[in-house]
Amino acid sequence: MENLISIGQDLIINENQMMNIDPLGNLIFVGNSIKISRCFSLTNVNGLQNLLQ
Repeated sequence: MENLISIGQDLIINENQMMNIDPLGNLIFVGNSIKISRCFSLTNVNGLQNLLQ
């Protein structure tokens, strides 16, 4: 996921055991919405800090 910079539609993270989403750190664009649900181990969303839109 480190090479991912753009998503044309929705970014959905659901029922995942990830503690962080740092691998999405190069993501700069999500076309629609971001939905994060039931990710009980997730401690922050710092991996989305480079989003422009």
